[in-house]
Amino acid sequence: MEKMINGGKQLEQQPRKHVGRHWRYFYKLYKSGKLEEEYDRVIGKNSFDRLYKDGYLYTDTTILDFFMQKLHMGGSD
Repeated sequence: MEKMINGGKQLEQQPRKHVGRHWRYFYKLYKSGKLEEEYDRVIGKNSFDRLYKDGYLYTDTTILDFFMQKLHMGGSD
């Protein structure tokens, strides 16, 4: 979200209004306090449970597992 906000600030300075149209759209929503509402509408916060149940969303422990293995091995390769 921070990346989008910073990008939107920069695009406000850009005289060519057709550049970064979707960033401008989301930045305008951010400034009006409606960004989270739009994210929920587009991304489907209300659909999370169903997406999780159907396996589209899941907890990825790959990085955690890697570092836990390194920790238990004493950091050696």
